[in-house]
Amino acid sequence: MGQLDNTIVVFTTDNGAEAITYPDGGVTPYRGGKLTTWEGGMRAPLVVRWPGHIQPGTVNDQIFSALDWLPTLVDIAGGPKGDELKKEIEAGQYPGIVKTTLDGVNQRAYLEGKGDSARDTFFYYTGAHPSAVRYKNWKFYYTMAPSSATGGLTGVVTYHWTQKPDVRGRVARPQLGRASLAVPCRATSR
Repeated sequence: MGQLDNTIVVFTTDNGAEAITYPDGGVTPYRGGKLTTWEGGMRAPLVVRWPGHIQPGTVNDQIFSALDWLPTLVDIAGGPKGDELKKEIEAGQYPGIVKTTLDGVNQRAYLEGKGDSARDTFFYYTGAHPSAVRYKNWKFYYTMAPSSATGGLTGVVTYHWTQKPDVRGRVARPQLGRASLAVPCRATSR
C-alpha cells in the first residue's frame, strides 16, 4: 500500500541504560546510568527510518536531543519553520499548551545529511541543580549524582577540580583548578 515509503519511523528511549540492577537492567559503554547526568544516563539509542531522506546505514554522532523532535517533526509535517514555532508557543497561540518556551531545535537538515547538527550546546540538570554543560565535543561537569545504586538518594556532589578522563570514567592526570570536570566526548563507533 506504500504507507511506509511516506512515513518517518523513530525508535528511541527517554534516558540511558538502567545499569544498577545487573543483569536485569541495560548495559552502556559510558559511565553512569539512568537517573544520572553522566553520559551513561543521558545517551539513548536512536534508530530512524525515513525512505528517500535518510540513507540506510547512516551513522550520525553529533548532538541531538529528544527536545529536538518537536520542531523537527513539525517542520517535516509542513508546520512552522525556524524560530516561528518557538515564537508561536511563547505567545500562547496553541490551545491546550501552556504558554512556555521551546528548547528544541529543528534537526531536519542534520537527519537528511544536508548539514551539521543545529545543536552545539546542551545543558544537563539533576532535578533543579545545573549539573553539566555539553559544548560540541566537550562536557563540563559541575554537580553530579553518584553513579552507584544509591546515588539518586544521596544527592549531588559538587566538583571543585578539573580532570581529563575518557568517557568511560577512567581518570588520568587530575589537575587542581576550576570548579568543573571537562570530558572530551567521542563517538564509540562509526
